[in-house]
Amino acid sequence: LMTVHVLIREDRNHHGYIDTSIVGIYREVKFARLERRQQRRRAIADRWDVNYDNPDADSWEVFWKSEEREVE
Repeated sequence: LMTVHVLIREDRNHHGYIDTSIVGIYREVKFARLERRQQRRRAIADRWDVNYDNPDADSWEVFWKSEEREVE
């Protein structure tokens, strides 16, 4: 078994619909965190409303999270 870190991006439109996509799969969490930071910076530069901690908040357009998974 091997542990991987899946970086997930969620985009929410003005109707509240969420589109979820996998940004990348990483062997080490530090690389997933680095990519998340870089993507957040780009989104902020593009004037997106970035959510950092609370995906249940009312006002956001893009959110990233990392999930740990076991694979064979």
